[in-house]
Amino acid sequence: TVAKFWENQWSDIHSRYDDLKSVLQEIGTKTAEYFQEMEANNVQINNEELKKKDAERTAALRVRWDQEYEAAATSLASTEPVLRDGDDFMYLLRNEVLRSTVLESIPSLGQISKQAEMLSVNIKSFEKSAKTIFKI
Repeated sequence: TVAKFWENQWSDIHSRYDDLKSVLQEIGTKTAEYFQEMEANNVQINNEELKKKDAERTAALRVRWDQEYEAAATSLASTEPVLRDGDDFMYLLRNEVLRSTVLESIPSLGQISKQAEMLSVNIKSFEKSAKTIFKI
């Protein structure tokens, strides 16, 4: 059905979002470790001029990296409301499918009702015949 197809597609979208979020977190964690290591290495440099240049290069890289990371995080965060809206739509779609299934069962209920009424008539007729035969 269309609903099942859409639900599969939506599941793929969720997976891609989750993957992006995980990759962003992993990159953030790993890069923090790299910056810590660069700072630790810088502390070991004895030549003050080299130490200063190295620290400046690391600081400049940190500014650039922070800007790019923030842009990626902001972009990913802006996807969350769209994802939630899509989730709402998925639940609405599921309910539409369920409602149509319930609607399809209504004629069967009418048939059951008619058959139950006929069964009641048959039982009463059988009971009446049995009472007559057995003189109850």
